[in-house]
Amino acid sequence: MILSRPGSVNRGPGVYTAAAMMGISVVVATQSNSDGVPLALVKVEGESLLAHHLHAAQIARLGGPICVLGDRADEVEEAHADWPGRFVHVTHREPMEAVRTGLRAVPPENAAFLTPVEVLPPRLDTFDLIAEAVEQLEVGVLGVRPRMRDTYGYPVVLLPGAVRDVAAAPTIADLERWMDEVTGAGRFATVEVDDYNVLSRVLRSPDPPPAHE
Repeated sequence: MILSRPGSVNRGPGVYTAAAMMGISVVVATQSNSDGVPLALVKVEGESLLAHHLHAAQIARLGGPICVLGDRADEVEEAHADWPGRFVHVTHREPMEAVRTGLRAVPPENAAFLTPVEVLPPRLDTFDLIAEAVEQLEVGVLGVRPRMRDTYGYPVVLLPGAVRDVAAAPTIADLERWMDEVTGAGRFATVEVDDYNVLSRVLRSPDPPPAHE
């Protein structure tokens, strides 16, 4: 299901609405760069990557955010203590464990806006497009993800049923198989966007990383 322009999709009976379901931002921030600096602390345009996501969640009026932290978690949490959000620490190195941990913290009635910290948050107008697409999904569709020039990006929006399915996936390979299945069955929607942020993995030149004391 491709939503080339969310506003062009007709509303019908049994659609999800923002009034009935709040989106919760889930940011997976467990990895470090080659210098051992947590990616959450790497600064881009004067602000840490995690702060970019915390700020974006506020502007987009998403719940949470739920921040899953790994390396130097206490330091990352302390650096963002002034921001609202829930910080969850994991010690397991398996990437899927971090995803599962974040999704299990999402209340059962909520959707999850899932993204890795190293991908910059989308612009506000892109958030609006994604939110509009979510509001127009028919019952049975499990979520929506943005696509920029034939490449899928973030955040991936999982509706409540999909949150449970993904949280139960043992490995990344299992998650990829699940995504292929539901996409092939037309149960996962795509919204076309014009925003390189949904694809970026710190494409902008980052500021020098903070010194580790």
